[in-house]
Amino acid sequence: MHKSQRGGDSLSIHDSWHDSLRGRGSLPDAPDDLWSPGAEHRRKMRSMRRRLLAFVVCLALSACIVLAALWAENTAAPKAQAVEIAQSADATSADTMGESSDTSDATDTDTTSDATASSTPAEAQNESVTLDSTNFSDPACVGADPGALRISPDGATAYIVSNGSEVCAVDIPDFTTTHTATLPGDSLGVNGGVTLSTDGARLFVATTAGIAVIDTASYAVTTLDLVTSNYVVTRDGSTLYAVVQSGGTWQIDTVDVAGGGITSQPVVFQEGADPSVVNPLIVSDDGVTVIADAQYDSAEHILAIEPATGSSTHLAVAAVSYIGCASPDGTKVYVPDSSVSNVLEVNANSREVGVISVDSQARIVSMALSADGSRLAVGTSTGAHLYDAASGAKVRDLAANEPDAYVSPDGRYLMSVSVGSDGAAGGAGAAAGGAGAAASGLTTLDVSRSASDSGTTVQTGQVYYDGVGAGGDVEVRGVAFAPDGSAMYVLATGDASSSGASSNTGVSSTTSDSVGRLIRIDLNGFSDASTAAQKSSSSKTLPLIIALVVVGCALIAGSIWIRRRLASAESAKR
Repeated sequence: MHKSQRGGDSLSIHDSWHDSLRGRGSLPDAPDDLWSPGAEHRRKMRSMRRRLLAFVVCLALSACIVLAALWAENTAAPKAQAVEIAQSADATSADTMGESSDTSDATDTDTTSDATASSTPAEAQNESVTLDSTNFSDPACVGADPGALRISPDGATAYIVSNGSEVCAVDIPDFTTTHTATLPGDSLGVNGGVTLSTDGARLFVATTAGIAVIDTASYAVTTLDLVTSNYVVTRDGSTLYAVVQSGGTWQIDTVDVAGGGITSQPVVFQEGADPSVVNPLIVSDDGVTVIADAQYDSAEHILAIEPATGSSTHLAVAAVSYIGCASPDGTKVYVPDSSVSNVLEVNANSREVGVISVDSQARIVSMALSADGSRLAVGTSTGAHLYDAASGAKVRDLAANEPDAYVSPDGRYLMSVSVGSDGAAGGAGAAAGGAGAAASGLTTLDVSRSASDSGTTVQTGQVYYDGVGAGGDVEVRGVAFAPDGSAMYVLATGDASSSGASSNTGVSSTTSDSVGRLIRIDLNGFSDASTAAQKSSSSKTLPLIIALVVVGCALIAGSIWIRRRLASAESAKR
């Protein structure tokens, strides 16, 4: 009782002292609870929250700095320098018009590549890859003067047609000659003169003695009494249509391939038309309409000709039809329009003409269609573009612009092959041959691939041509793909007078004593390189993922710690 009274007296004296100070102005007026225990707790809580907030902000800033540094390291890539080859202003000169278009599934080269541009945009990234290849040379098959290459629809057989009178069948992938056939005369050339029917049952070759028809099952040869390379065949190869000039009059011949019978009708052109050249391009499924290119009045005209009557209908004015390409089913053809800035899509079944707008400021120099007919690649004097063939819509700009470009069978990649330098290092040949390859003067073929739908990487590999002419003039005569896109087949030959046969120091080869070569290029090297690049990218991404996990865990741990401190402080107050 006594202690309580003293405690009470002490509190009373303390309060009186504060009251006297306030009265004299020594202390400011303040709420009654300023000095209470609850106010002290709130001050401590505010101070704690400020410190915790500063901690979280510092942690977040540190995380952002670390992530930014890792991201920059992961995405940094050197930009490739643009490589330009001069474009000729006369890439579509009149003297090159009139060459017929080869509409088969393999593509033969022509003189257009000498006057077109090849470039890689500055934003493209170049990547070197290693490609495996095999050189095949059988004197009876590619030794004389190889002229054209066709691959069967099942990808099991390569047909090589010489510019002489030989045709051979090469088994793939064994690279052995299984059959040979002798033509009734010398081949008339590769531009439209060699056609494999869509079903692969017949191979047609225009010769000086008529059109040879080779049954690919028995390799029996029959000859149609028609000397011309201006012809098209139906999908099943049962009917052939040719446009020829007889006695100064153009006529369209309908040929029954099995029986050999020929029915002819004079072609009736529009009034005043006097064509100097008429090239059939495609034929409708029912055989009622043949789409042809006729040159008159200093222009190229697309006509629909009816074989049964010879009547013709003018559809459009085009330009340089030899740049064009046909759909795999042979019912559509794509050619530049008269401005050489847009693409005309001509449908033989409907006789309709569609227009794909390309670039009014550029000239079209090349076109290529995928084997499934879904994608159309168009090279121009300023760049290359990819289009959806069905809608005509532009898919994207391409990372490479090659004058002799090929679209992979699935439409995913744009491919090109060109003759490189003698004995240059690169590819599987360089790995195997080393200095010996360079010393022997082997000629390289540069093969490139760029994705058609995404990315800006252009992959390039080199393979060796080891036939006669290595070190001299080497020419690519034909390019074809395996149906599944796993391999590219290149038919090449050189000038035998330029050098002797080179020993094979860089690639696998069956012999080394003939002129031409059929080169099989394994395209899986591109895929392997892409996979390796993805793994490399993944290895760079791993630290970024780890950093994200660590930062996330730190933020979660910090949040839990803050909540516990606040809960502890609240418990202490109570």
